Amino acid sequence: MSYWILQWNPNNYKLDGGNPYRVGEEDWWGISFCLDEVKPGDTAFIWQSIDYRHPTGPRPRGIYAKATIVSVPPHKPEVQARIDEMKKADTQTPAKQKQKPSLLIKYIASYYANPLTDADLKKANLGKIHILQCPRPEISRLSGSDATSIEALLRAKGYK
Repeated sequence: MSYWILQWNPNNYKLDGGNPYRVGEEDWWGISFCLDEVKPGDTAFIWQSIDYRHPTGPRPRGIYAKATIVSVPPHKPEVQARIDEMKKADTQTPAKQKQKPSLLIKYIASYYANPLTDADLKKANLGKIHILQCPRPEISRLSGSDATSIEALLRAKGYK
């Protein structure tokens, strides 16, 4: 199993200010990199950029959710149909993003109320993970030891 960070920039979308990471729900994720490396069953941490437009004020960048990779391209026809329906219902995502190959993910944990911020990661000597050194859109690989450290930090914040 591999570990990934999927990056999301909330400033590109209009949201109601609520939690977009609902445990148990599936979502699609457009990516251009690492398509041949991501596998079903891999774990992804959802990295949210600073949200300057949040109704209660800016929210810090950090890990806001955890997901399992359900399916990768090429998808079975029934999976592709589900992804296509999700994209069709999504009125916020730019058309260009919708044209990218997509992962199907399922949220397994939400840290929206108390995210693991970049400051938390730096304080725990995880300041060298790729997302902090070289923010790259969409996806970054995490080492197993960094993923284990992130899980420990999340447990310390009271998450299971």
